[in-house]
Amino acid sequence: MGVILTATFCTLFAVQVLAAQGPRIIANCSTLSFDQSRVAPSGTAAALRFNCNDGRPGFTVAIGKRTNFQSKVHVQFTPRFILPTGYTALYVIRTSDLCPAPGSAPIVNGQKVTLSNVDYDYCATMDANTAVLAAFDITWS
Repeated sequence: MGVILTATFCTLFAVQVLAAQGPRIIANCSTLSFDQSRVAPSGTAAALRFNCNDGRPGFTVAIGKRTNFQSKVHVQFTPRFILPTGYTALYVIRTSDLCPAPGSAPIVNGQKVTLSNVDYDYCATMDANTAVLAAFDITWS
């Protein structure tokens, strides 16, 4: 039986948007991880999915008092982050999507992103010369 190693990626700070009963992002863990066995060898570009290391999604968009996936609601949030050297893009993907999802656009620091009330992970792409991935923070408002 193989052992899956995880490495710290970033600390996700959830910021409640509007009132506690309004639309908000819920962090499902404080530190996101990735499966190191999926890291491409140095010299190869790669994409990695980041979520909670226990299988939970990285974050959930909630509407009202609790998460409600019965009807889709679209809400805009603004991410704040700075990608360290080696990362080429950061995506928000549904937990069922590929990393990155075909046709998806990366999120951009300070630019609004429209999200639905579902579970999400992050997907980061990195250049072929990245040997060590640095941690970073992302904040949503």
